[in-house]
Formats: sequence, C-alpha cells, structure tokens
Amino acid sequence: MYKKFLKPTLALALSLAMTAGAFTGCSSTKPTVNTSGSTDFADKTPSSYNGSITVWSFTDELKSSKFIDAFNKVYPNIKVNLVVSTTDNNEYQTKLATAMSANAGAPDVFLSEDTFVKEEINSPYADNLSAAPYNAESLVKGNMATYAVALGRDSSNELKALT
Repeated sequence: MYKKFLKPTLALALSLAMTAGAFTGCSSTKPTVNTSGSTDFADKTPSSYNGSITVWSFTDELKSSKFIDAFNKVYPNIKVNLVVSTTDNNEYQTKLATAMSANAGAPDVFLSEDTFVKEEINSPYADNLSAAPYNAESLVKGNMATYAVALGRDSSNELKALT
C-alpha cells in the first residue's frame, strides 16, 4: 500500500520544490516563456537544475522521513536548506507572517497546518500555482484527494498550496 502512494506523493513533492518561490516571490528572476508557450521548466532535466531552496517547517519530518534525501536523488544539484522552528508560543507562525509581510527573509517554500493554511493562502503573498509557469492543475488532477486540493484553494478558487 505504501508504494501505491509513493509515486503520486513524490511527484507532488517534486512539483512543490520546482515551484520554489511560489509563496514569496523572493526571486528577482522569473522563468522565461519560449515561443512555443512552454516554460523553461519543461526544457530541463532534473539534474540540470542547480542552486538552493530554503524550506521552513515546524517539524523535522522532511529530514526524518528521508524526503530531502529522496528529493536530492532526483535533483542532485539543489541544496535544500531546512529551517525548523518550534510552534511554542506561535513562534513559527509569527516568524512566517513577519517575513512574508516584510517581503524580506521569507522562505522559498514553507509547510503549514490546515489550521493556518487558509489564512496564508488568502494573503497577498501566495502565487497562483494554477497559472503559468507552475500550471499545477495538471499535477493535482487525479493525483490528489478532492479535499486536499480544496484545502489549497483560496477564496477565489485559485490553487495556492499543494499537499
């Protein structure tokens, strides 16, 4: 049963990593669109990507579950900087909200709980993952439970988070 869910989970997780910066827009460069209308994401192999992404979390489960190791097997030239903050006294939520509202020091990707995700995706800081260059609708269709997709949609029905 574990293997049945591994492939869709890994595919969605990798897509999340490929959309680094989706929530904060910290990067000064955007993917370019070629004349065929596809993004440069489609023109690259996983091993041709290089750089680093910063991921904020309130647990170390990405490390303990070996998710980062599995990600780096596919994307060997991307360093994942995992920053874990506690949930004591809402430290994680405060740190995240402060970084996003200041538009400085925010992570490329962050983890959230269902208690807070609607507030975060309805903020002006989250990108629409349904739109180019992400085109995440094709990733979730048939790969995710309906309730999980609904959780990632904002009040305008735009997909702003993946699970």
